[in-house]
Amino acid sequence: MDVGEVLLAVTGVSAALAPGPLPVTVKTLGKADPAAYGRAIRRRLRRFLAAKGPWPKFGELPPFDYDLVLEQLPRVTPQRLEENVLRFTDEALAESYVASLGRAVGYLQHHFPIAQRPFATGAKNVTPSDLKIAPFRRRYWICDDPLRALDSLVTGLLVPDEVEALSTCFPTIYAQMMFDVLDLTVARKTEYPTWELPYERERKLQVLMGGKGTGDAAARAAVKAAFERARGAAKQAETPSGAMQPQKPTRAQELADK
Repeated sequence: MDVGEVLLAVTGVSAALAPGPLPVTVKTLGKADPAAYGRAIRRRLRRFLAAKGPWPKFGELPPFDYDLVLEQLPRVTPQRLEENVLRFTDEALAESYVASLGRAVGYLQHHFPIAQRPFATGAKNVTPSDLKIAPFRRRYWICDDPLRALDSLVTGLLVPDEVEALSTCFPTIYAQMMFDVLDLTVARKTEYPTWELPYERERKLQVLMGGKGTGDAAARAAVKAAFERARGAAKQAETPSGAMQPQKPTRAQELADK
């Protein structure tokens, strides 16, 4: 995973949008640990694959202030980013973080909902309906914390809007999630040969795997391929080492048996 992406993931877009210097300190730089972030990803995926019964409840999201985000988004300019690069001691990390933040902010600016209402003096901007704000709000909270996508997955609430934000703004983190999904799926099937992912959870897994550049058919194919590899590994594990595999009788043997 890209260290700049991980730094943005642990500090959050909301902190970067707030007035003042970017949230880059010795403490936050210490949290930009791809290995630790990878363990957090795998913990959530294991919980999802091992879950049984009803979906667990999703925790409360922080409040979302449309007017505040409308005011803050334009503040993240290239000039502001360049001014804060000096806070980094690692030039490569600075460039990676700035690129990740710029990508996330550009994505949010592109999807920010705007509504206008005609007045006698001309059209004026008004707060859009919640129906229009809701998709943006989901994207915003994923940009603020990519692990929320896996929390949504665990609780059965994951939707394509969240996956799009995750795969677009955090491509290397998303790629790590895809690798871990397949790796953990094969490992679990190998350990428990009779295990099958329930249908409703497999459908949610397909939503996660349907990120940018991956269609639903490709997601299904990837999940199916992972399960097939797991089944093959499980069957191989059941055969004692050195034991001869049963051979299919030849046509001559079949005729001789008759």
